[in-house]
Amino acid sequence: MAEPDVSLLLEPMKAMQTRLGRIEDKIDGLGADMRSVKTHMAGIMANEVVQDGAIASPTIRPERIERRLDLRDDL
Repeated sequence: MAEPDVSLLLEPMKAMQTRLGRIEDKIDGLGADMRSVKTHMAGIMANEVVQDGAIASPTIRPERIERRLDLRDDL
């Protein structure tokens, strides 16, 4: 039985290796992009929590005042 010529496979395999290297680089870049998006989203969510607290505090204060002065109408 004749042995296959391995040199015929080397060029296509080198081309595949080059393409796989580029794909790995793109995937690494996408991972970095996703991390930055997640960081940005976390910042937005933290800011939203602060804003929600600022919006809620004017409502809480009159309720505390009414409770201390016993002015609430509990139905």
